[in-house]
Amino acid sequence: FDVGSFNINVYLNPIANPVSDFVLCSDTNTTTFDLSVKESEVLGSQSSTDFDIKFYYSQADADAGLPGTEITTPILNSSSPQTIIVRIENVLNTDCYDITSFNLIVNLNPIVTPIVDLFQCDDDNDGFTLFNLTEANELISSNASNETFSYYLTLAEAQSGLVANQITNYLNYPNPTPLSGIVFSRIEASNGCYKTTQINLTVSTTQIPGTFNLPYNVCDDYQIDNDNTNGIANFDFSDATTQILAQFPPGQTLTVTYFTNLADALQEANAIVDISDHRNDASPYVQNIVVRVDSDVLNACLGLGEYITLTVDSVPVENTISDYILCDIGNGQADFDLTTKDAEVIGTQTQDILISYHETPDDAENNINAIASPYSNLTNPQTIYVRAQFDNNANGVGDTDECVSTDMSFQLIVNPNPVIFQPDIIQICNDQVNTTYDLTIREDQITGGDTTIILSYFESQMDLDNNNPIVSPNMYNNNLFNRDIIVLATGVNTCTSTVTLSLETILYENLDNTPKTIEECEVDNDGFDNFDLTRREIEILNGLDPLNFTFDYYEIEADAIAGNSNSISNPTSFVNTQAVTQTIYARVTPVTNQCFVIVPITLIVNPVPEIAIEDQYVICLSSAGQRITPTLETFLTNPPIDTQLSTMEFSFQWYQGEPVPGNEIVGATDSFYDPTTDGIFSVLATNVITGCTIPATTEVIASYPPESITINIISEAFSSDDIIEISVSGNGTYEYSLDHGLWQLSSRFESVNGGQHTVYVRDLYNCNEIFQVETIIDYPRFFTPNGDAYNNSWNIYGIENQPLAKIYIYDRYGKLLKQLDPTGPGWDGTFNGEPLPSSDYWFTVEYEEPSNGSMRIFKSHFSLKR
Repeated sequence: FDVGSFNINVYLNPIANPVSDFVLCSDTNTTTFDLSVKESEVLGSQSSTDFDIKFYYSQADADAGLPGTEITTPILNSSSPQTIIVRIENVLNTDCYDITSFNLIVNLNPIVTPIVDLFQCDDDNDGFTLFNLTEANELISSNASNETFSYYLTLAEAQSGLVANQITNYLNYPNPTPLSGIVFSRIEASNGCYKTTQINLTVSTTQIPGTFNLPYNVCDDYQIDNDNTNGIANFDFSDATTQILAQFPPGQTLTVTYFTNLADALQEANAIVDISDHRNDASPYVQNIVVRVDSDVLNACLGLGEYITLTVDSVPVENTISDYILCDIGNGQADFDLTTKDAEVIGTQTQDILISYHETPDDAENNINAIASPYSNLTNPQTIYVRAQFDNNANGVGDTDECVSTDMSFQLIVNPNPVIFQPDIIQICNDQVNTTYDLTIREDQITGGDTTIILSYFESQMDLDNNNPIVSPNMYNNNLFNRDIIVLATGVNTCTSTVTLSLETILYENLDNTPKTIEECEVDNDGFDNFDLTRREIEILNGLDPLNFTFDYYEIEADAIAGNSNSISNPTSFVNTQAVTQTIYARVTPVTNQCFVIVPITLIVNPVPEIAIEDQYVICLSSAGQRITPTLETFLTNPPIDTQLSTMEFSFQWYQGEPVPGNEIVGATDSFYDPTTDGIFSVLATNVITGCTIPATTEVIASYPPESITINIISEAFSSDDIIEISVSGNGTYEYSLDHGLWQLSSRFESVNGGQHTVYVRDLYNCNEIFQVETIIDYPRFFTPNGDAYNNSWNIYGIENQPLAKIYIYDRYGKLLKQLDPTGPGWDGTFNGEPLPSSDYWFTVEYEEPSNGSMRIFKSHFSLKR
């Protein structure tokens, strides 16, 4: 044979990364592109030593990669955009390559004027002023509205375009040197290309004479804003231009414009459009107008400054004047002093004002037929018109005689007096002369139900004249048996009328208002009992003749006070309607007057003691009848029998049987009793304060716990129905349970399975419980030796105590498989260590019959299941 060899070379395939478009700015549609600046984008994170990058005009040339077709030098674009194809290839194997592309794009620079001039007028003679540099924008570019302008101190800063170097106050820029200055503007198109322009600043210092001023005064008016108090009005200063031009030599072509502030004037922005109809909204009361004079030929300023003053002269404030209301003196007329309205006309104004009142608005406007006071109204109501004008002779202000207010008015109103009625006398019963009256209880009677009338009360005419009313008429303290009160009735229109209200105080009879409580003892513990309410009448009359008074009884105090028909119908046999405690109100009325007295009577149903003993108790006794302590929790409570009542509040007597004389237990007087025998026991508890008593009775039951157990197995071993019977030593009645099963009264258990069993015995009230273990011989019918810990072995039940017994296991053919030890773990289902199959297996057992002690042999079979 022959042997050869060869090499396998693997070359890394390059990745052509995406390349962004190559964008340049230019004044024309073509410019020079150096494509090598895109190599780093193509490579990305790849090594430049492993890969070559070449540029092509077409996809085909790039795919072919033929020498001489690639672009090797900077090129001029032939269009915009123009696509360039990029090939990246492995330097060791040019067949390993990748392709990408990008566009050449040329954006045009803005077209600008390289140098422009801005001229500005000085506002004084120092050669410095403020320029709005944006005024140069339209001079620099014809496309200014679509371009962005920024301004810089140097050309280098304009070319860098840094925001930090920009002039920020370009709307109010002061020239840096007297009379002149240079700044640079950077003009950027929306495509990001820019150009720069130089701006020359020139300042002219010609100025209107400082002493020149044109004042204009008008009155505040309602025009436009419907407010003649805000210092804003319309001005016509159209004659100002002629007067301003007269300050300069003739023969010039000048333009005069007007502004509301110097900044606007310098920027030539927001000029006042119509000087014949100008409102001083921005400067109420006084506004200075800035005048700008420009040469139309040289753009040189001849004047700039505040040479016009607009002043709004105040008119009297047209305050709201309340209606003048008086009460009727007859025929719906009253005498009005109109001068009392002067203060409302003036309000808070401090200038002297001339005021006159007129019957018509024309009289007020023409200042004729002024009304003199006092004035009697002609109609009801009647409107009065006010003329108000500043008194120039008094305050020395300028000529403002025409600044007059005539739009104020008010009404004269004559109101009627309220109609009221004579009230009934107020009579009050009291136990002393000093009596508190509620004067307002006759209010509806006086007003006739007119809720718009307000009443006030006075002790005398002097108090009425001095407006000194009773402060609390609903709690008025009267110290006379008889008194007349003057009642002043005021209507909604403030007009008044008066009437007299008479008071009379009547003294009460001398009754006992605090009779003793009426008490009864309960009979059935429900808090209710029968009362004789009349038992306290003699005590209440306090020695007075019963024939001179009537008694009525009520459950509700309000009913007693009203004396209505809700009185108790049978006061001598009244069952309280409120448990335990109730207050009854006796209305005691003299037959000579209506000064009744309400006397509260307290009814108390004294409660019987709540004796908290149980219906039955149990005591545990030995067979000899001796009281013993239970070993378990008994089903009934063990004595002592405890009433749970306090010996400080109650006395006690215990009884054997019913609580009747002769059944007392001597010395048993405590709140509890501990009997030693069974039977019926009673207690009688007596409240030491009220004397109320109640008995309680209970039964004590004796129970005898079991003392010993004898278990008898009735059936023979291997019986199909094993039976056991239990004999108990003791005097009681007992219950039985097998292996903690249900308790039963029968001592016999049938159908008991073979094996070990526990028998439990207890008395019926659980004083004690005893148990005994017994074993029944039998065998399991199957076993399952599968290792699950259930039925894993087979042996005879209940033969553990017969160690001499013999047990043999055979297969179905009679072959001996195993001899078992009665006390051993049993057969595990194997023969010679090998598991036997599921089947029936036979056994014999030689044993002693427990019922008679004879030796017996028993044979049968069982199942092995796997």
